[in-house]
Amino acid sequence: MSGSVSEVSDERASAARATYFFLVLAGSVIVLGLSSVELVQGTIGRIAFDERDTGVIWSLGGVIVAAAVWASHLVARAADLRRSPERTAGDWLTRAYLYGTLFATAMLA
Repeated sequence: MSGSVSEVSDERASAARATYFFLVLAGSVIVLGLSSVELVQGTIGRIAFDERDTGVIWSLGGVIVAAAVWASHLVARAADLRRSPERTAGDWLTRAYLYGTLFATAMLA
């Protein structure tokens, strides 16, 4: 390992890293939501109206890939925050993502 512990901690706490995680988490949750809507619509169309469309398979693939990307990045960001619990430059992005996701979930509910 070439970096010291303080360099690794500084990198975990950087605003650039927080921005990256914010963009990936937000983008993947948007794709996940859109793919989920398409999957539900395609499934209902197939069951109720006997539509023969391959869109269900593509939507299912989108859901699986977006969920995997979102979950893996969420675990990585949570590990960063556990290792460096002090306030960092990018904390506001993490909180903005959390509150935005909670708000969108409340609106859907």
